[in-house]
Amino acid sequence: MNPFRGGWVVFLTLLLALPLSVTDFPFDTPGWVALLRPEWVLLAVFYWGVERPDRVPMIFVWFVGLVLDVLQGGPLGVNGLCLAAVVFVAWSYYERLRMYSRLQQAVVVFLLALGLGCAKGGAAALAQDTPMSVTLVVPAVMTMVWWPLVAELVQRCTRRVAWG
Repeated sequence: MNPFRGGWVVFLTLLLALPLSVTDFPFDTPGWVALLRPEWVLLAVFYWGVERPDRVPMIFVWFVGLVLDVLQGGPLGVNGLCLAAVVFVAWSYYERLRMYSRLQQAVVVFLLALGLGCAKGGAAALAQDTPMSVTLVVPAVMTMVWWPLVAELVQRCTRRVAWG
């Protein structure tokens, strides 16, 4: 990722998504509100994997997932593996995904977020002996709801970047 050819935009987007993924709500907020948080890093990784697949190296995405594992306190490598799978899907089908409408892309994002949630829930069930629950669907739905807004916002912000 060459920072002089637009790589700084990808880095900045992912750097912004990391704290959004772990920011706590105020202590008097009900517990169910935390379920409404979308998978911000997945949104950023998927966006760049579809829009600029040449600017998102797999090892960088895995490293971002590792940092996210550390920030969230989960089993190491789970987010890295899941985000690498998301980038692989985006790389494999980016030409087709670009032709989809934002709503169709949102369905793909929902499926990817649901898979990510199931993988993270399964790893937590194995590592921490906690049962998996149906609440894994809510963050996937919220990620799907946020996708059109985030994609449009990042596209408008990066319109004038010289990619080289």
